[in-house]
Amino acid sequence: MAACAHCGKEATMLCSGCQNVPEYTPGDAPGIVYCNRDCQKAHWPVHKSLCNILRRRKVILRTATALKAALLVYRETVFDMELVKLEFRDGTLFIHQKMRDIEDRAKRGPFPSDATDNVEHKEAALLNSQCTLAMSLLCPLTRKLLSEVVSTFEVIDLDMGKPLLNVKFVPAPMIAVPHTVVAVGLPGLNERWVIDATGAQYGFKEVLMPFWKYLQVHDSRQLTEAWDYDLSAEWDVDHISNIECLTRSQAQRDDLELERKIRRHFYAFADDKIDRDLLKGTDAQFQVKLTVVMEDLRAHMLSLEL
Repeated sequence: MAACAHCGKEATMLCSGCQNVPEYTPGDAPGIVYCNRDCQKAHWPVHKSLCNILRRRKVILRTATALKAALLVYRETVFDMELVKLEFRDGTLFIHQKMRDIEDRAKRGPFPSDATDNVEHKEAALLNSQCTLAMSLLCPLTRKLLSEVVSTFEVIDLDMGKPLLNVKFVPAPMIAVPHTVVAVGLPGLNERWVIDATGAQYGFKEVLMPFWKYLQVHDSRQLTEAWDYDLSAEWDVDHISNIECLTRSQAQRDDLELERKIRRHFYAFADDKIDRDLLKGTDAQFQVKLTVVMEDLRAHMLSLEL
């Protein structure tokens, strides 16, 4: 039985702001308990500073959770790969795809419901090689949800030394690409957190982790200098539109315009329905609200005529 933080008696009433908060360093996110409301109020001048820090961490965690959920809905409803099958063999997930000619349009539609019953494999297939999409699509939403909590937003490219899940495309892509994450900093604190919305492609379940721990746990190394994370939702599409080999055919150009249409459809919902109110409440209330919002987003995305 834990002791009340104010009077020392046995207590079970948890401070809601301190529950299920990620640690930046071991032991720095204790679950504070009280025996009654009077003790909680009396202890507030002492606890206020720590509680405010932990509450900000919780906002970042909930934001990261919501960002990954929104990205999964986006990918699952407008999937752009001609998937042949998913095959898990000898510890590796093989994503068999049908390659298309540059003169052929991409076939967009819902992710095949019969592809797999394994959630981990499904998320890996949906998010594999989607870092650039995630960085661009999610940037306005990330800054909107965290503007009152976070002081710095950065993009970092990493080499992933120790994936938990090995994934291979069949046929394989021509080049390997780094893993890109967002690093955010809390004002007035020496805390730098990694938001990893696409980590499921490597079998990673955590969407938020201290930067130092992320490098250590995943045996990662930083490949480039961090740069400011302030992109439009169509930043990557704009960039690709200026690359000749990727806009050579009419089909390629049409696919880019369709992608713009899909992004704008996504934000027609996100601008209105996903805001900081989603992040408030108890953990249970947040999960209920997130489930409802993501189901509404799914219906909205499926309403788009492709």
